[in-house]
Amino acid sequence: MGSTKTKSVCDEINYKELFEATSTSVRNFIYYKSGKLHLSEDIMHDAFIKLWEKCADVVYEKARGYLFTVANRLFLNQVE
Repeated sequence: MGSTKTKSVCDEINYKELFEATSTSVRNFIYYKSGKLHLSEDIMHDAFIKLWEKCADVVYEKARGYLFTVANRLFLNQVE
C-alpha cells in the first residue's frame, strides 16, 4: 500500500523538483511586474533561498503559493 506521509520540502529531491517545476513561473511573474529580467531572476533565487531556510515550516503542497507570495513581497520591497 502507498504511504500517506506528505512530502517534505527539506528533502533535497523534493526541493529540486519544486525548483524545476516552479522557478520559471516565479521568474516570469516578477518579470511581468518589473520588466527587468535580471531583477526577476534575483528575486526568484531569493524566494527559493527563503523556502530552503523555512523548509520545515512549509507544507510541500503549499510551497508553490509560498514562493509566489515571498517573490511578490521581495519585489514590493525593491520598488518601495
